[in-house]
Amino acid sequence: MTGATGEPVRRQRQVVLCVMLGMLFGPLNSTMVTVALPSMARDLSLTPEATGWIVTSYLIAMAGLHPVVGKLGDRWNRRRLMLCATALALVSSLGASLSGNLAALVVFRLLQAVAGSAMAPNGIVLLRQVVPAERLGSVLGTAGATSPLAAAAGPAVGTVLVSAFGWRSIFLVNLVIMAVPLVLGAVALPRPPQPRTRTPFDVLGAITALVTFVALAALLNAPSSPPALIVWAGVTGVALTALLVRELRIPDPALQPRLLARPRFLAAAVGVCLTNFAMYGVLLTVPALFQLHPDWPGTLNGVVLAVMTGLSAVLTPLGGRLVDRYGANLPALVGVLLLTSGLAAVAVTLHGITITALLIAVAVVGAGLGLCTAAYRTESVQAVPFEETGMASGLFFTFRYLGSIVCSSLLGGPLAPRTTTAMAVDYAVFAAVCLACVVLTLLLPRMRRQVETSAEDGRSPAVEHGNSILT
Repeated sequence: MTGATGEPVRRQRQVVLCVMLGMLFGPLNSTMVTVALPSMARDLSLTPEATGWIVTSYLIAMAGLHPVVGKLGDRWNRRRLMLCATALALVSSLGASLSGNLAALVVFRLLQAVAGSAMAPNGIVLLRQVVPAERLGSVLGTAGATSPLAAAAGPAVGTVLVSAFGWRSIFLVNLVIMAVPLVLGAVALPRPPQPRTRTPFDVLGAITALVTFVALAALLNAPSSPPALIVWAGVTGVALTALLVRELRIPDPALQPRLLARPRFLAAAVGVCLTNFAMYGVLLTVPALFQLHPDWPGTLNGVVLAVMTGLSAVLTPLGGRLVDRYGANLPALVGVLLLTSGLAAVAVTLHGITITALLIAVAVVGAGLGLCTAAYRTESVQAVPFEETGMASGLFFTFRYLGSIVCSSLLGGPLAPRTTTAMAVDYAVFAAVCLACVVLTLLLPRMRRQVETSAEDGRSPAVEHGNSILT
């Protein structure tokens, strides 16, 4: 078997390292920048509204571009796309560090989003391409653990860098991080199995998809006045309708809505959306909870969040190994039940909760996240034919970002955690959302399939293409 001994195993590990660093780039740069916003606003004379676009534009682009660049990888040379995206990450980060005004900074942030959205889904496909099917869950779990760690570490890393070197250093640090996958990837990333001829790329569909996500973000962040909500709801509805009509009518769309007709993929995509909604809810409300308890040491704020994200990262590889052995159903079910119980415990005890009880509850939440996220990520690629893996992986990441965008918007509006009672309601909502994932687990397979690429032929791409890729 490819990867059993010698050079192929070493190259597999090199590919895994490149993919992990690529997956780190997006979430790290989405959270690291938040602590630098006051310094940016002061140096560039920005208003609070203008400063918000530095974050918002990045998140919208990441959400809208993931399936499009995943599709590009399915059609074109994935190795070349990954190397170009890594190079773009370096160039855009350098440009952001040198920006002297808001327009330039937003442009380079958008380019960062393009790079990050290309590396994540296409990296997942490369792992499916080089890793034997019986080990795919554990490898995806290990690689996927970088995302929550990077998102959680971003504020801490950003604080250190901004304090020591100024806000421009949060972009310059990417030059060090991304130099490794650029150099190593040029040697280790696999060549495409075979060239493919395709119909022209669906540019109109890609643009319509991005417009739809922009309209949705505007709707979620619109003022609470009925006219604004009605206008943006109408724009979003029209854009979504146009997108579906367009993509369902052409043979090779940029975004394939029919993927959601596959029960296993639907369960994975909606599951990661709902659980990410809950995770961001905890990340955004714990600091507010500390403000409501001025007697709690502020230094423990980061400790509480680190417990959740740390356990999530540690148990994600375990979740992947469980998927390899038992199928996705078991780790997903155990994970969402742990997640729901931890959130419900906070909701019930919030009025008299202690730091110790909070730590235990978020530890349970983190454990649940690690188990179910691994199951969802593995199913998102194994539930589709190999030739659609890039687009499916991109759409999976889009649903993940959609959960965080919706949660942050609601917490800034109707679910704003201004009081203890309001926060208890928030955690009850988070728990109810995760409880819905129990139903989704019924769509996931209960036994591991030894070899699997598609519903049609069941052959493993990792085995089928492995020898030609790695030798």
